[in-house]
Amino acid sequence: MFQELTEKIGLPRDMVEACLETAIAESLCSCLGLYDCDVDLKNKIAVGVFRIPQDMSLEQCRVFSRTAVGQDIVTVKLDLARLPRQVARMCREIFPRVLVDMQTSAKYRQWQPKRRTALEGVVIDATRDAVRLDLGGQVGLMLRAEFVLAEAKKRYRQGTHLFVYVLRLKRHGPGVTVFVSRQTRNLPACLLKRRLPWHTFLCVYRKAGSSSVVVTDCPPHDRSLEAARREAETELGERIKIKFTSAR
Repeated sequence: MFQELTEKIGLPRDMVEACLETAIAESLCSCLGLYDCDVDLKNKIAVGVFRIPQDMSLEQCRVFSRTAVGQDIVTVKLDLARLPRQVARMCREIFPRVLVDMQTSAKYRQWQPKRRTALEGVVIDATRDAVRLDLGGQVGLMLRAEFVLAEAKKRYRQGTHLFVYVLRLKRHGPGVTVFVSRQTRNLPACLLKRRLPWHTFLCVYRKAGSSSVVVTDCPPHDRSLEAARREAETELGERIKIKFTSAR
């Protein structure tokens, strides 16, 4: 049954298990007033932690522990196959929300390392105020403030390939919004870094669509640097001046 659920959802088994365990634990805590709950799907049990009410009789207390008294903290083992109906009903309600939240968290973690890097995207559509790009299974959003206006009419068209800089990420409901830019000063340096990742690049000046100045630790006569510079200039439609650090 669990295998069928995993296949139907189309997500890794360990993620579905973690979501189900969380949903069961939340349901038990809410319905039974537990302080904490540890769910073990493999052994089909849950261990709940709760405080014995002060007004519970001594005989009732010792159902949980021979030495228990009122207001003691005790644990109780529950069989997942015999959960109360209200717990099962609440679990069915909670599980989809937990699943969506876990998917969003996983996607956010996946995109965190890509912040402050340059990625290639394909324009999905464009309006006066924003451009949406396909970044490979993830939509990137470029707001008007991040446009290079000189290239907007010519290049921000459906199907056009563009390199963009990943500014920031924002979690929302069922997904993650990736905000990107063509205007940022860091884009020329990131494009050079893509071609020559073993060197450092820092853009110290940029007038987007016109010119920029990048400082690097590359050797002055490195042919790979010259090829990367020409490629970046073509992509950005601007002249890139390279300056070399004093160490070189």
